[in-house]
Amino acid sequence: MLLWGAFAVELGILLGLQLQWRLAERRGGGGWLERLAEVPIERAEAIGARRRAGDPRLPLADSLIRRRGYWLTLAFAMILAAPAIAAVVLAGLRWAVAFVAWFATLWFGLDVLVLAAGIVMLWRGWLPPLDGGEGPEDPDPAPEPSDPWSRAHLYRLGR
Repeated sequence: MLLWGAFAVELGILLGLQLQWRLAERRGGGGWLERLAEVPIERAEAIGARRRAGDPRLPLADSLIRRRGYWLTLAFAMILAAPAIAAVVLAGLRWAVAFVAWFATLWFGLDVLVLAAGIVMLWRGWLPPLDGGEGPEDPDPAPEPSDPWSRAHLYRLGR
């Protein structure tokens, strides 16, 4: 029962962080998670820069970055779901319940999981250094069509 309680508290915290981040983004600011991650990101960038300087294979190609980011995110989801998976094993429940718990962790904690994977990838030197949002601007998008026969699913519908 204690493990289920720990998992419920963990999901509540992850959901709270996600909701707060979404609300902060709508207001044009940064969330708590972003502020908490500033120092680890800076440290990981410094260590990753030293590793990239000593290894000509770093940073990795985009396809390898995506693949490693995917697997790291899934691995962190398994770590976060460990209390629920342990509770399923101890209670003798079906593995479908463990899968649901893992999926809930992945769903509620996606921001945390991707951020953690990004920090590890920066630390290992796999990612190029972050530019702090001062990189090249995206080109202006083409104007949206105004006729009623346009392919609406290709354009923003949230106006």
